[in-house]
Amino acid sequence: MKKILLVILGISLSINSFARSCDSSEYDKAEYFASSYGKKLANKYPLAKDIRTTLSSCSYNSYSERFKTKVEIYWTGGFSGDSYNIDGDLIFDSDGTNGHFSSSYKNQNVKDLESWGKFIGVVGGAIVLGAASSQ
Repeated sequence: MKKILLVILGISLSINSFARSCDSSEYDKAEYFASSYGKKLANKYPLAKDIRTTLSSCSYNSYSERFKTKVEIYWTGGFSGDSYNIDGDLIFDSDGTNGHFSSSYKNQNVKDLESWGKFIGVVGGAIVLGAASSQ
């Protein structure tokens, strides 16, 4: 049992020991890739414009060659002019691939937009099923 705990502790320490704050070059690279991911995420919502992504933290793990960033993504709605914001953790490989975003905050406008999207999906699905069953 002690050997297993020591192995787990050793692996944990070796992985964590390589993570450090991004240097200037890594920060620029992370900012570039985070901006691309931010645009992709915001464009999943209808008529997103003026998309901005800011990094609030950046670390780089030289062992796994992965970035871990905290991002804040802001955009404006095309029709309404409402402001939208999602914050969260964005992790990706050093070449910008294999990105994974997990949100930690969504403002009320984003939550409302998601609720309407689900509602429209349910109503649209019911209309399609109703039309198909009448034939």
